[in-house]
Amino acid sequence: MNVINIIGFIITIICLVIAMVQIKKTKDAAMAAKEAAEEAQKAIKKNVSLTDITVCIRTIEEIKTFLRNGEFKPAIIRTTDVYSQLVQLKHLYNNTTETARVNFKTSLTQLSIIQEALEEKIKNESHDARITNCNKQLSDISKQLNDWLGSKKYFLT
Repeated sequence: MNVINIIGFIITIICLVIAMVQIKKTKDAAMAAKEAAEEAQKAIKKNVSLTDITVCIRTIEEIKTFLRNGEFKPAIIRTTDVYSQLVQLKHLYNNTTETARVNFKTSLTQLSIIQEALEEKIKNESHDARITNCNKQLSDISKQLNDWLGSKKYFLT
């Protein structure tokens, strides 16, 4: 009977070691999957940001065209669109170094000033909305966004 107990004990120890090895492998696989998921999430965030920045730049060019053509109502609507997109991007990159090239606070302030000037122009057609100044401010915002986008072009590969 002692031999059977000893063999049973040895088999139990061997099974315990095998179980511990399998648990470690499972834990390692779970950690690797978690890291891969986090990396995928970061990549998606960056690619979505690239798309959003590109849309902002395109919309700013559209606003400038509206302003040159004296179409102030659609310019206000599109200015609001760009403002909303920049607010979302600002929150997306809050507390990171990604905002180094885009001063969101300044851009948002400039957009608010442009919107106010356009709204005043619609209320009072004789009001000078300083369209040239608005276009320059929009160009400055667009340049910041283009510079930031250019620094991130490696995401497109």
